[in-house]
Amino acid sequence: MASFWPSITVFAKQLGVSEVAIGILFSVAPVTGLISMPLFGAIADRFKAKKKLFLFFNIINFFALMAFAFLPHKPPTRPVVLECNLGVTYIVQAGSLTVGSNSKCNQTDVQAFKKPNLIETCQVNCAMNFNETVNMCDNLLADNKPQYCSELDNYQDDQVIHTSMTSRLKIHEAQAILDTLYLPVDTIDGLGYSCAAKTGFHNCKIDCQEDTHLNLRLEKLVPIDDIYSSNVFWSYVVLVLISWIAFAVVTSVADALCFQSLGKWKRNH
Repeated sequence: MASFWPSITVFAKQLGVSEVAIGILFSVAPVTGLISMPLFGAIADRFKAKKKLFLFFNIINFFALMAFAFLPHKPPTRPVVLECNLGVTYIVQAGSLTVGSNSKCNQTDVQAFKKPNLIETCQVNCAMNFNETVNMCDNLLADNKPQYCSELDNYQDDQVIHTSMTSRLKIHEAQAILDTLYLPVDTIDGLGYSCAAKTGFHNCKIDCQEDTHLNLRLEKLVPIDDIYSSNVFWSYVVLVLISWIAFAVVTSVADALCFQSLGKWKRNH
């Protein structure tokens, strides 16, 4: 348990769970253990099944800990808007900056992660409707338009078009205007991205590598998807509680078995 738990809390952070939620969960888990110890201790005494309970909950604990390896491990994505305009294209953070609505405060936080000539690469995944795609393709000034622009005849009017674009972002030119973060785009899929008129994709998500400078800073600025309503989060919660309950019962029953064995040894000697 001592070797597993530090990694399990880090895993929660990688899933996008906040420090507060992790703290609450690992405050509740010991309480469930405290409740389980006398409950299953009474069952063990009542049915004289200490060894069976000890083995059963050891197995439960083992499989619960192993099950963490099968939880999907995908860095959290953040909702954004890809806004294309004449001469400048931005990745615009959707929703308000979590640091507050004070523009001065936002500017301070944005300045903290800007570095000279810093450009980072992220994936921007968009789910576009047909009209958005046509509008974007018609207004693009790029000499080599993205592949989806040449395939519009294959799509139906009510079809959702999913795209994944490799975006190079000019972090050193990031701006906070009111409560919105603007990240200027250098290139998308290796192309300069500029439009004749303001247009954009509104149903997009940005996914940066976990250890990038930008992703570490975005944790404090831009809200992520609602991880707390996902099956992955609640599976994580259930596994933590099962592991903690199993560990508490094993510890409690092991003490009883130890005293029982010592009592038998004393009587025999």
